[in-house]
Amino acid sequence: MLQRVASGQKGGGAMERRRIGGIPLKWIAGGLGVLLLLSGFLLIRDGLEILRFQEQRLLLASRQVLEVLAAQRMALLGFRKDQLLADGRVMARSPVVEMAVLPLLGGKPSPDSLHFLTRWLELRRRVFHHRGAVLLDAAGHPRLEVGGGVFPADRVAQVLARLRGGAEPRLVDLGGTPEESTVVLGIPLMREGMEAAPGGFVLYLLDPRQFLRGVLDPLPLPYAGGRVRLRFPLSPEERGTREEDRLVARADLPGFAWLVEVSVPRDEVLRPLREKVRLLLG
Repeated sequence: MLQRVASGQKGGGAMERRRIGGIPLKWIAGGLGVLLLLSGFLLIRDGLEILRFQEQRLLLASRQVLEVLAAQRMALLGFRKDQLLADGRVMARSPVVEMAVLPLLGGKPSPDSLHFLTRWLELRRRVFHHRGAVLLDAAGHPRLEVGGGVFPADRVAQVLARLRGGAEPRLVDLGGTPEESTVVLGIPLMREGMEAAPGGFVLYLLDPRQFLRGVLDPLPLPYAGGRVRLRFPLSPEERGTREEDRLVARADLPGFAWLVEVSVPRDEVLRPLREKVRLLLG
């Protein structure tokens, strides 16, 4: 019995004395374990760095797409603005204005003349889908209104203040929410050879549903949380804050108080990349 124990003790001592290049085997095994742990840590760290880099690239690319979409929507609004101003120039210099409208504004129109003016004003209002229109004489006094009494005196005065001294039509933004905006197309009616002295004015109140048609359509992106809206200029406090949960791009139209803002949730943008990472990690 004593001999077996001694023999066992002798064998265990031999195991402890095994060496590779003079280094105990258990030290080598422990070092390999540490190296494996360190390699795993470095692999995870590098993987997270790569993931963060890919996320930043994806967010940057998505923001650039949003900036293009915002610029496109605002360009559509700018095109519609230019189109309305061009229509206003055509109307202001129409032979009908010189031959019929201005003479009637200079005196007291007969019932037949009033009927003619009403049809002339209403026809263009309907063709361009404006909400209302008012015809003013050279002094700015309303002579005829169509569309339902949408021109209080204060609105008329604000628009005329922008039109005075000019011969070109103007789009005047009087504020209000985008859904109930107060944008007026003001058209000076010019006499031949008297560019600085309008013989009267036509004011058209735009229908925001027509003016903004296509601008607020859903984004052509696969994000359920994509959003397009019109906003007023940001306050200093708003400019210093960020929507951490959304990617946002904005564009403005000179002469208007609105900004077109397009945005998508950050989580929706990053979800496909994170799903691929989960699949790779099993």
